[in-house]
Amino acid sequence: MPRKGTPPHDRSRLFSTPRWRKLREFVLERDGWRCQIRLPGCEGEAREVDHIRPLELGGPAWDPGNLRAACSYCNRSRGASLLGRLRAQALAREKGRPVRDPCRGHSREYPGDLGPNQICEACGALGPSRRW
Repeated sequence: MPRKGTPPHDRSRLFSTPRWRKLREFVLERDGWRCQIRLPGCEGEAREVDHIRPLELGGPAWDPGNLRAACSYCNRSRGASLLGRLRAQALAREKGRPVRDPCRGHSREYPGDLGPNQICEACGALGPSRRW
């Protein structure tokens, strides 16, 4: 079973298991079927589950504390924007260019400027977990 950093080719296997469907249902019920991301353009009704700390950054696939209900629009927008930035940073490193660090001075150990369950899309630091 995948734990951390599930490779992209394993994602379809992860999301098609009975275990995932049960966990997905639990998260959607816990969050009242309401999108927890709430970007401009949010649909409101959640039908998907978002990994707060993405699998590509080592986020745990099965931890309910790393999951939140999301509408399709917010989940896709957040994922596309994060992966785009990660690819741009990787390309810059590969070409020996300096990588901009848009963080506000926090460290992974003390992400004091991040709200509950927020993730810094630049460095992957995760804010304090929200208690349910």
